[in-house]
Amino acid sequence: MNAEKSLFEERKNFMQLLLEAAMNPEANDTNVALTKFAIAVSKYYIYDAYNDITAENRAKIPEKISGAFEQKEISSSYKYNTTFSGEKIESKSFDVSEFQFVTKDGSNELKIIELLKEKRMQDLQKALAQAQKAQSDEAADITKNIILGIIGLFFIVGIPLLIIAVPQKIRLNEKYQFYFNDLKKQFSNLVTNESQTIRAFCAETVDYRDEFAEKDAKAQIFLDYIENLEGNEYIHVPASRRRVIT
Repeated sequence: MNAEKSLFEERKNFMQLLLEAAMNPEANDTNVALTKFAIAVSKYYIYDAYNDITAENRAKIPEKISGAFEQKEISSSYKYNTTFSGEKIESKSFDVSEFQFVTKDGSNELKIIELLKEKRMQDLQKALAQAQKAQSDEAADITKNIILGIIGLFFIVGIPLLIIAVPQKIRLNEKYQFYFNDLKKQFSNLVTNESQTIRAFCAETVDYRDEFAEKDAKAQIFLDYIENLEGNEYIHVPASRRRVIT
């Protein structure tokens, strides 16, 4: 029975025993002196394993970090009072395009903001052009109704058209001037807010890189320490010439 038990017992070589003494001294009831000696002798195994883990962690750190502002809409609402219907609201919406940006270490913050301003200026010009076209189309419709109303005066039916169209014509320039000014104001606020977001994004990237560099430096200190360990530092040779692990 003892022979059979011995046959199936797991056998460990000397280096395995040393690694266990180095990495798990409590489980193996190893004293401090033997643990130090085991670490020194097994240093290349420990060095390679720790270096592999460090390399894996470094590989997980992205070279570049990206962000984006999604496509959205800006809405402008114009309020006015009418003689018969009271207060009314007319709204128009304008597209704001997506904006993507990338940084490696936050050093290109000003360049990103400059590109953002260029992109938003393009969006603003496009929105203003859309508003101007809408104004022209609406002015043409109102003019047509006024002409029809004048012609219809001879048949009395043109009076309602004139009652509606003339106030619209008077209000048209004021309404679109409001749209133009409101769009410029909203885009200015948008650029300010998005620029602040980019600054915060770049600042967080700098902090992230600094924190990783600090931890990575500690890993190198450990590797340097392990590499310089020597087993004979923990072996004391007394007068009797008998080697003792201290």
